[in-house]
Amino acid sequence: MVMAVLSCLSCIGASISGIVRFDKNGDGWPSPDEPGLPGMLVSDGYGFAVTDANGRYTLQINSKAKTVYVHRTESYTADVTRFWHRLSAERTTYDFLLHEARPVTGDTLTMVAIGDSETHELSFMEQIRAYFANHPEVNLFINAGDISARSPLGMEVQRDMVNAATMGGIPVVYACGNHDVDFRGRGLYGSNCPYMSIFGPWWESFELSGFLFVVVPIYNSWGAPIQYDMLDCGDWLKAICRRFPDKKKILVCHDLPDWVGFKMASHDGDVVFDDEHFVCAIYGHKHCNVVRKYPSGRKSFCVSAPNKGGEGCFAPSFRVVTLDRKTLAANSELFFMNAVEHLELVTPRDGMFLHEGDNLIITADAYCGGDEIASVTATKDGEAVELSRISQAGWQGRTAWMLSGGTRITLAARTKSGGKIMRNFAVADGKANRLAWATQLPATIAMADLKLVNGLLVVAVCDDANAENGGLYAILTKTGEIVWHYSTGYGIRNNFATDGKRIYAIDTHANIHAVDVATGRRTWLNESDPSIGDPVTSGLACQDGIVVGGYGRHLRGIRAENGITIWNNTAWEVEDRTEAEDKLALSDGSVFVLSRLNGLYRHDLKTGDIIWRYKTLFAESTALPDGDAVWLIGSLRNLLRLNMMNGGLLAEYKSYPCAHTTAAPLKLPNGLLLIASGDNGLGAFNPTTGKDEWRFMPKASITPTGDYITGNPPAVTATPFLDDEALWVGANDGRLYKLNVADGVVVEEFVIGMPILNGMCADGGHVYVSDCCGRIMAIRKR
Repeated sequence: MVMAVLSCLSCIGASISGIVRFDKNGDGWPSPDEPGLPGMLVSDGYGFAVTDANGRYTLQINSKAKTVYVHRTESYTADVTRFWHRLSAERTTYDFLLHEARPVTGDTLTMVAIGDSETHELSFMEQIRAYFANHPEVNLFINAGDISARSPLGMEVQRDMVNAATMGGIPVVYACGNHDVDFRGRGLYGSNCPYMSIFGPWWESFELSGFLFVVVPIYNSWGAPIQYDMLDCGDWLKAICRRFPDKKKILVCHDLPDWVGFKMASHDGDVVFDDEHFVCAIYGHKHCNVVRKYPSGRKSFCVSAPNKGGEGCFAPSFRVVTLDRKTLAANSELFFMNAVEHLELVTPRDGMFLHEGDNLIITADAYCGGDEIASVTATKDGEAVELSRISQAGWQGRTAWMLSGGTRITLAARTKSGGKIMRNFAVADGKANRLAWATQLPATIAMADLKLVNGLLVVAVCDDANAENGGLYAILTKTGEIVWHYSTGYGIRNNFATDGKRIYAIDTHANIHAVDVATGRRTWLNESDPSIGDPVTSGLACQDGIVVGGYGRHLRGIRAENGITIWNNTAWEVEDRTEAEDKLALSDGSVFVLSRLNGLYRHDLKTGDIIWRYKTLFAESTALPDGDAVWLIGSLRNLLRLNMMNGGLLAEYKSYPCAHTTAAPLKLPNGLLLIASGDNGLGAFNPTTGKDEWRFMPKASITPTGDYITGNPPAVTATPFLDDEALWVGANDGRLYKLNVADGVVVEEFVIGMPILNGMCADGGHVYVSDCCGRIMAIRKR
């Protein structure tokens, strides 16, 4: 009834008025002696008014308007609940009280961003607050939406506990996600959108550090219908851009950049981001860390969830984005939340030694979430060696120490806040050295399995932070020496393929690269369609002279010889997300493509025609063709066996511990299936009985990477490797295990470093393995 009255009043030209004051007394309460602020912009999200010399305004309200806000400036600001009012037919006066804004100094704007926390439980904020304490230069904290899930409680708690007052005066901004609008009819918010009741305007603007920030909501709730029109949002955006025509702008949103890419629609034409001087976008929704680059130099940064694993093998994290105020260059760094007080000695360990001349090499991993590691020291018998950082988590030093039986080495790491982490390690010198060599690459590694190609070990690397350092490395298997490096810029997160002459890889922008094996030079590049916005972490396959890669409208078949596109998929498309789509599987002239929102497709390799589709939601792992059947790991802890000919369901094994892993099923010679789990190790599944024959449980994860997996459970993300009747398993605990195939008993165990997310490979004498921070090791089999 109230909103109906408001709408009626709006239709006949109702207006509101008020005053914008400066909180001169600093007590948070308006007082008649406190001055009004002239030139302040006030908006109902549709129209605008500017305060006069006394700080007063009058604003004609739109019939659709639900809130009114004051545009915060470089000089004057307010916290998350103080810069807006909910409109009511019973009120026509709305005053605002602003305080002096926190000054911004230096040449860099620094923003900390999270998204998709979907919770009222805020333990994840401990690491973020630690980072803030260490970095007083931080200018802004961004929550990119999906603040809550299943109830508005998460929004209420985060509003009250994560704001400028609780974050040391650092401004906080929230964007509206799809989960934040789908609780209508529950609790005290009745039929109204709880986001609007808790955080105010669906779209709003403010200024900071010389930039205009525009905050816009999710374009589609993917559930209950949204209560706003994105074309109205586009109208507002066009109008605010007209008011600040030359201002450099930053977009904060939930999922807008990958929906429209270069522009946003309005009732009166598109708002083209580059034409309006947008220099950066920060968003969430995807549950993954991806970066998109535009021809203008603009970048959009997506952030994974801070409190759970993400789609496509992403660890819980927050992103720090820095923007040079002069050059407008944007870069970012990722911080992993669950890897807290992690300190591990890698070499020397039992049977794992590295030497450089007469020097012993000490290698360690140290990581502590948002409280960065500042120094690492190794001590033996009172003699200390300072280690140097060699990767995101890796540290290394050299010493003339001589090891003897029962040697003890103490690692001590100091964090930036002054915290100290200490661990003691016993190192036996009696075992034969199993470590042939170790190489550190200057990049990270995701799901792309290692491959041996013509005597070279080929490694694909990613760059989830900046999309600048992705590519391929070729390494000599005898020495670990890098032979060549091919740069893709965008990262390669998933499997690549080879025909012995060329290596074929797809990057996270869906560009497909062909690289000469011998030289590392590009043979051809098949670029993606820039009008298709979604990021890509899917794999790639090659068979019979045809390369297939991508998903949805990105999916295409390419002639391996020359890079010419043979077919494009037009039968199905996904405009939201399928990042967790894993490595493509091949069988009998067809390719199996997994889409999280569509299910499993079997395409004809030569034509791209769909042979069949099995519809299911949120499956993640590669399908396994198996004779007349296809195995698929479902999303609800279920294992599916499908008919190879028509995709029909042959069997479903429910309540099986196979949650959220990207590891493909592996069939053993005895008929058992190895099925990994994001939170319950690795099982040897017997299709005849529908039960496990054995289950291997690694140690606790350094960090989880399975979708919606929390804590540090025992996880296997990498596909196991069967070699000479020995089973090699890499786990999220950073260890490589050699298991007995018959019973899953651990035969040998090697500390590699950080989580192992990709499959390994082997030749006659060595197993080659890598961790996610770019460390490559060659382990002697015996």
